[in-house]
Amino acid sequence: KFNHSCKTLLNAVVQPQGGAARRPGTRYVAGMKSDSVKPRLVPFQFSVSVAYVLEFGNQYIRFFKNGAALGGPYEVTTPYTTADLFDLQFAQSADVLYIVHRSYAPRKLLRFGDTDWLLQTITFTPGPSVEYGKRPATTVTPAATTGTGITFTAGAACFLASDVGREIISGRARATITVFTDTTHVNADITADFANLAAIASGSWYVNGSPLTSLTPASAPVVGTAAINLTLAANGWQADATVTDVGKYVHINGGVFEITAVTSALVAVGTVRAALTGATASPSTSWSLEDPSFSATFGYPGAITFHEGRLFLASTTQQPDTFWGSVSGDYENFAAGANADDGLEFTPNSTQINTIEWLSSGKNLLIGTSGGEYRAYGQSDAPLAANNPPNLRNETSYGSKRIQAVKVGQLALFVQRAGRKIHEYTYEFQRDGFVAPDLTLLAEHLTVGGFTVLGYQQQPDTVLWAVRADGALCGLTYLRDQDVVAWTRQITGPDQDLTDGLIESVAVIPHPDLDRDQVWVGVKRTINGATKRFVEYFDDKNGYYGATAARITDAGGLMVDCAYLYNSTATNTVNGVNHLIGETVKVVADGAVRNDAVVSPAGAVTVSGAAATLIEIGLHYGSTIKPQRPEVATPSGTSQGLRKRYSNINVRFKDTVGAYINGDEVQFRQADDSLDDPPPIFSGDKKLPIIGWDTDGYITIEQRDPLPQTVVMVTGTLEVGDV
Repeated sequence: KFNHSCKTLLNAVVQPQGGAARRPGTRYVAGMKSDSVKPRLVPFQFSVSVAYVLEFGNQYIRFFKNGAALGGPYEVTTPYTTADLFDLQFAQSADVLYIVHRSYAPRKLLRFGDTDWLLQTITFTPGPSVEYGKRPATTVTPAATTGTGITFTAGAACFLASDVGREIISGRARATITVFTDTTHVNADITADFANLAAIASGSWYVNGSPLTSLTPASAPVVGTAAINLTLAANGWQADATVTDVGKYVHINGGVFEITAVTSALVAVGTVRAALTGATASPSTSWSLEDPSFSATFGYPGAITFHEGRLFLASTTQQPDTFWGSVSGDYENFAAGANADDGLEFTPNSTQINTIEWLSSGKNLLIGTSGGEYRAYGQSDAPLAANNPPNLRNETSYGSKRIQAVKVGQLALFVQRAGRKIHEYTYEFQRDGFVAPDLTLLAEHLTVGGFTVLGYQQQPDTVLWAVRADGALCGLTYLRDQDVVAWTRQITGPDQDLTDGLIESVAVIPHPDLDRDQVWVGVKRTINGATKRFVEYFDDKNGYYGATAARITDAGGLMVDCAYLYNSTATNTVNGVNHLIGETVKVVADGAVRNDAVVSPAGAVTVSGAAATLIEIGLHYGSTIKPQRPEVATPSGTSQGLRKRYSNINVRFKDTVGAYINGDEVQFRQADDSLDDPPPIFSGDKKLPIIGWDTDGYITIEQRDPLPQTVVMVTGTLEVGDV
């Protein structure tokens, strides 16, 4: 890879066919709601032609479409604070965006119109459940630390006759209840000693399992039928100050009831959430009383994806390594059962409990955990189903960071646990298994500080955008079938040193023109000495050299950052640049670079020279393309470390206006070019003068002006001397 790589690629994008182009500048859209805290940009794509960028901030969402903010601006209130934003994960189905976070009940954002959105807490009918046991809100005190027939005394009424046979558990200590005396006293055989005779606090003990008595449902009606009595043979239902069964689920005869009321210790009332096979009595060990898996007590799912017609959720605080699949085609119904389309749940039988950090849909359900990467698939490679229990196979052991993976075809790109590596999780035919090669292997210096969020652009080039924690944006030109894996680094801000411009978030949506993708960024800037946060997007179509003007098609657009674009009658004064008041800005007027200007307190810019109709105003950014040291064979071996010089150099440019080579300006204007017009776009070779002797032989190609540049190839004749 050495001879095909660069030592430095700054503010350039590698093209998959070869060569590197200066990146487009960013177009200013709007200021964010707050300049003091960092929001997150999130894509929302209803279709190729209807797409939005959402600004998730401290307990709000704002909305952008077609390069502008919607409303005045329009907002939706959320519970998510600044600290939560980059742990949110999303899955979208048409007009509905599902949102999960481990600290909040899952929600969905529904779109009814450009300025008509609704954020709702999801009411699962039913949600997944788990047999957590009874956890009374009171103390319990053992009469002895070991032995049989030991009396346990509760601080309030919580024991019932159907508790006989269940265990009292506190940490390692365990005791099996043998006798029910009354609601505050039971006798039990201690099977694992208690530490002392002190009262065990509420929350530090529980009674495992479900009531041990038979249960008979009054009937087995259709799903949704309410007020069905559920009758026990011995006291077991509770709804009091210490325990409530209301809101829990009864799994019986292949179906599910949601308990809506408790009328007595023998009778509860429920609503059918999944169809039963019948209303026959069920023995004590053939039914279960289960708590919702998602709750403030046990946590909420933190990972999400759609796969094979189901919504998959994973990883609560209580069950960090469990994933759940909805009923097929019914995304808010997780009713478990034995039928193929019923909801399903799976927890791996593993020696380690590793938190699931992300889910991704491919040929199989791909799962990234803190300890390794897995895939879940049905028996005989059939779809996952309740009657086809998942096979879960640990394929790699890199471990994943809590950043939602990016789906590319049937594979996933994910951030490794330490945050500094991006792996490609894909099937390899030769090994008949999944592998996860490190895509940052040859660019590990670019990952210092770690990545925080990813975005994927498919058109015009396939680029994975990765925001670095220090405010740089790294771009990976990625085309696996052509073995193209090429990193670059993008920095904004006139000083180009991460002191006056930090990219904090990225989101990719289809371009309104439908012919490419549009990359949006959340940027923290220092403007006139003050901190500002802006929503911007890379504009590769507008400006004098943009594709819309048919002057360039492969590279172009705006060539300044945080840009304001004027396109109207000829003028020398541009108003409305209020977001850059007090800043020194670059000016490109009808394709010609004019004198720098300072934005006045009124937001006006005076343009030097002739009046112009198309004027680009924004912050400077430079581009650098620096190939590696040349390497040639010599009689003594490598040329590395030897004195060398180029006796001639040819740089092949495409769609370029302006360049500096090793500090010297390259002339692009020809003698017969009109002095009244901007320099024309140049494609071809430029021959350079001899470069002096040194041991490196570097060639540094820069674009210092707000003009396009694409470098296709560098060739030359190299002379090699002694050390």
